[in-house]
Amino acid sequence: MDDVWRGKNGRDCRLLQPAVLGVLLAVIVVLAVTLGYSGTKTCDACEDGLRAEARCHNITDHLQDRLTRAQKTLQDARALCDSTVENLNAALAEMKTQEEQQRKQVQDLKNEIEDLKQKLQRAEEEAQLLRDKMASSQRGPQNAAGQGHIPLGLLLTALLGLAMPRP
Repeated sequence: MDDVWRGKNGRDCRLLQPAVLGVLLAVIVVLAVTLGYSGTKTCDACEDGLRAEARCHNITDHLQDRLTRAQKTLQDARALCDSTVENLNAALAEMKTQEEQQRKQVQDLKNEIEDLKQKLQRAEEEAQLLRDKMASSQRGPQNAAGQGHIPLGLLLTALLGLAMPRP
């Protein structure tokens, strides 16, 4: 068995065992310290990352709230606009209806004026005929009963009857 522990040079490997173990132990300690230090640095970086993520979430939430409010405001504005358009269209339709009624009334009044002009023309013609009749009867012989005279009241009644609108 001693041969197993002897190397090719004939040195005793048992003496190397504590040295190898010491080196391995030193490597393990160095690795542990390095990992611990880098873990601490990693934890600081993780915490910074978590803080940055939290800030991003806060900003995102804030922006989402603002977007929601802006969308609500836009929706309200659209509703108001639609309502205003409906009201304006209704008012325009009412104005068109009133305008059409006024046109009809104007046309009716024009027709009535034309009718009254025609009635006045006929009344003037009848009055002229009556004047001519009276003038001719005053020139010619009259009998004792006075048949050539037309009473003024009768003449006015006839003229007014012609001027009055008939239903």
